[in-house]
Order: sequence, then C-alpha cells, then structure tokens
Amino acid sequence: MENQVILNYKASNIAKAEEIHKKNFMSCLGNLGNSMSFSDLRFLVIAGGGTDDDFDKLFASGIDNLIITIIEGVSKAGFLGKETIDVESLKAQIHESMKNVSETVKTSPISGNETNL
Repeated sequence: MENQVILNYKASNIAKAEEIHKKNFMSCLGNLGNSMSFSDLRFLVIAGGGTDDDFDKLFASGIDNLIITIIEGVSKAGFLGKETIDVESLKAQIHESMKNVSETVKTSPISGNETNL
C-alpha cells in the first residue's frame, strides 16, 4: 500500500483518545471482528496516533487491511505482556471472513437470488 499507515499504540495516545472519545480501548479492541462499528474502528486508529485521514486511507484500502493494521500495531506495541497475536493466522482468518461476506452480499437475503453487486 502506498504511504502505509503505521499506528503507534502507546499509553499516552490511548489515554488521550479514551478521554476525548469517551470510549474504552480494550472494549473496542475486543469487538474487532465481532460487533465492531465504524466509530470503534476510527477510535482504534486514533488511539494508535492516527488521524481521520489515516482512517479514511486505511478504510479505502479495504476493511481487512484496516483491521490488520490495527492488530499489527497493537501486537508491536508489546503492552499485551506475554499475550501474543499470531498476525499471519489472523490475516488469513480476516481474509476468509471478508470473502464469506462478499459471497453473502452477492445474494439477496430475502430471495436468495443473485444481486447486481
């Protein structure tokens, strides 16, 4: 990706983002891949020292890339202690999930017929 966004998750960035956005970093992080919202994704980028432009750039590159960038940043930050994230395995899972979503969107949830997407 051109002009790759690298997130820097450090305590001061996270605390500042939590104070400004009234969100809990660990809760938003726990929602990745489950019940995440665009607001949560934006918050996680900002908590990593990113900007709205960074969020837009990452989103434009694909939601899977956005999530992977967040996870890689958190993993590299080292504040999870002995907890490690298998980023490569997670990337494969995210790509598979996005593929499944893409396949689901191609059919109407009501009729099951193919759509024009």
